[in-house]
Amino acid sequence: MNARFLFPFLLLIPALTIMISQTVAIREVALDAKVAVIAEQLRKFYNNTDAVLDIRLLEKFVKHSYISLLKEESLYTGSTYYKTEDPANFKWTYPSAIFFSMNVYTTTGYGSIAPDSMLGRFCVICYSLITVPVTLVVIRDLGQWTLVILTKGYAHLLVAIRRSMGYSEPHEDTMIALPMKFCLTLLAGYTFFSATFIYVFDEWYGDMPNTGLPFFTSFYFSYISITTIGLGDIMPNNATFHPIISTLFFFGLPIMKVVNRATYVCIENGVFGGFNFLLNKKGLRNKDSLLLRCVYLTRELYRSGNFKAPTQVGGGLYHGISKNEKLTECVIFQPERPPRRTISRNKANELLNNLTIRSLATFARANADVYGGGFGRVNLRKGDLVQSRANVNQGPS
Repeated sequence: MNARFLFPFLLLIPALTIMISQTVAIREVALDAKVAVIAEQLRKFYNNTDAVLDIRLLEKFVKHSYISLLKEESLYTGSTYYKTEDPANFKWTYPSAIFFSMNVYTTTGYGSIAPDSMLGRFCVICYSLITVPVTLVVIRDLGQWTLVILTKGYAHLLVAIRRSMGYSEPHEDTMIALPMKFCLTLLAGYTFFSATFIYVFDEWYGDMPNTGLPFFTSFYFSYISITTIGLGDIMPNNATFHPIISTLFFFGLPIMKVVNRATYVCIENGVFGGFNFLLNKKGLRNKDSLLLRCVYLTRELYRSGNFKAPTQVGGGLYHGISKNEKLTECVIFQPERPPRRTISRNKANELLNNLTIRSLATFARANADVYGGGFGRVNLRKGDLVQSRANVNQGPS
């Protein structure tokens, strides 16, 4: 698909936005202003002959100036002078080591704490080779278990609501899945809970009042952690490397697995449908276009819900399709008589002009596989290769 080549260009937009918001010129102006203040103080210091003779006073002035520059660059926290202020500020303690270990096997990797020695880095490599695969298996299992529990709860609630409102109960063979709205609400709720916990815990853990993270910063940190982005630009002020922070986000990873599993197919279909809409905006050239098949499937799927019998469409016949069949396996064939084109170009253009965001959303909810079941397959039969070669040789008609 040609749309995949557009994806790298989309990555340039957020990169450009971040570059503009974090421009060096703005920080350079603030740093130059601080250097000018230090230079003025140094000039006054040298004008005082008695002060120049006191080397300890001069060392104190240089140290104070260096610390002020670190604070201006937001590099003071974690520096040597910051650690020597209080033994609790030392980076490597047993709780911080637990925090680092959990970041390794959850692949969050803030970067705010990392080993400096070669031995420590070698141990990280050996440790991650064992723990990362095991953690992925555990998180996947917990996510699947959570998904089953939530789906059962949602199904019972749905049946109870329909029964109370007088609607007919769903058939025993009806497939019930968590809707995307519920999954996104679940993710937002856990992120909000994590942000509230960090906001309160970081403030309570500090020695001075009003030294914890602001609530929005806590929410940003929670989102970055739950999604395992782990930029490391923001950390709690007081409970910086507390193990309870990693534990909180460890149990949030199964929630992310639930959301990913329930929304992945929908998002994938929506993205592919959107790209097809953009690429074919000026007209459909052949009836085998994925976008045209999307229009047909979603139109028939949500009108009748039963496709065992062929349906007359645009002068041609449309195969009977069950809900379990793949979207990309839908084909349009010629009627026996009279022999003519199944779909005219005008009909295709008309369907394209009627395509809206609503139909794209319908396609996204169709739970279809845009790859036709071929994505991720590693075991192929020889017949699959023969069938693929036949499709290529046949080409669009």
